[in-house]
Amino acid sequence: MAGLDSITGISTGRKIAVAAVLCAAIGAVYYFVMYRSKVDELEQANVSLDSVQQANRRAREDYQKYEKLTADLVAARQEAEQLHKQLPTTRDIENFMSQINTQAKAAGLRLTNIVPLEEEESEYYVKLPIKLEFRGTYHQVFRFFALVDREIERPVNMENLSLSRDETDEEPNLLRGTVRATTFMAKERQPDAQQTTKGGRRRGR
Repeated sequence: MAGLDSITGISTGRKIAVAAVLCAAIGAVYYFVMYRSKVDELEQANVSLDSVQQANRRAREDYQKYEKLTADLVAARQEAEQLHKQLPTTRDIENFMSQINTQAKAAGLRLTNIVPLEEEESEYYVKLPIKLEFRGTYHQVFRFFALVDREIERPVNMENLSLSRDETDEEPNLLRGTVRATTFMAKERQPDAQQTTKGGRRRGR
């Protein structure tokens, strides 16, 4: 060992120290060149993953909101359709008289005449009355009223009922009567009598 020291001129202890320094330098180079770059890539990947997860959460929340809005819209449309059936914006008096006639037949009541009467307007709706003349028994009359109330979606008021006996030997319980059947139509909103000009001023027609 002494001969080796004399040849190299470096003691064994110094060699060990130099080797340790070299190993540390190699480790530092590996850390900064290889390991650190991998750590940076991993951190960037984690940041990207967090961004993707946040985007997914926002997308799920937006989709849930969309589903709720869609369900609310469907429910609102169904409600609007139902309200429109109950209080339409068109007269459709022929269809109304046809429905009345259908329920009279179902009750066994004989309608002898159906006459549309003059409309009556209020602020928000229009009354559409018709006069019914009929023949039948008490049971048929009251069954007819019940069917109209249950089967016709539009609201119908039965007013001014008048009954008189019209019995025969074959039908001792026969009645003759008249009634005023009134349904309703939503009144269309009238345009404003004043219109706004481009300059913001209002003027008459």
